[in-house]
Amino acid sequence: MPRRRPRRRVAVHRPRPLPASATNPVWAYDFVFDACANGQQLKCLTVIDEYTRECLAIDVAGSIRSARVIEDWRQEYNTVRPHSSLDGLTPAEFAERMKSTVQQEAIF
Repeated sequence: MPRRRPRRRVAVHRPRPLPASATNPVWAYDFVFDACANGQQLKCLTVIDEYTRECLAIDVAGSIRSARVIEDWRQEYNTVRPHSSLDGLTPAEFAERMKSTVQQEAIF
């Protein structure tokens, strides 16, 4: 008779992410699906502020391809949204500052 394997147990004490404590530090995105009266499927990509639960953006289409979502989000993330960890700069502004700092150090 084969030996019985012990059951795997789910870890009870997993660390949970901390809730947002202010407006803008944490954004989330999700897909929502709906249908028109004529039966056509709609896909909605929503972006919300985790703290206020305000919907910051929504993209509605019959089809939303991943390249369009990841790229639109990347552009927004890098060029529009300031980050407190970067002293209120966007990642693109921060990277530009770092480049100019490295170039100045190389000159001296």
